[in-house]
Amino acid sequence: MKTMQLHGEYFIAVTIRLPHNEIRLITSTHGILCTAQFSVSFTQEHRSQCVMAIVEQGDSFEELLESQIISCTAAAAAKGITVGMSGEEALFGMFS
Repeated sequence: MKTMQLHGEYFIAVTIRLPHNEIRLITSTHGILCTAQFSVSFTQEHRSQCVMAIVEQGDSFEELLESQIISCTAAAAAKGITVGMSGEEALFGMFS
């Protein structure tokens, strides 16, 4: 876990090391940017107000920021986050 600063805003970057896989996500008090190992449908069903955007790839934090959004929760869409935008665009869209 580490703190990241992007364009004056602070985020928490988390790596979960599993035996054969690493999962990365970037989060703030406004939402979560993560890879497809997380489920939008489960999140919407059980945490309907969660602002979460899923990117295509994420083998590094830089890749999370550069990859395109492939899905997001309804709460994220309400903030203007759309499929196709970059992870970095989605993170900053969570602040609206």
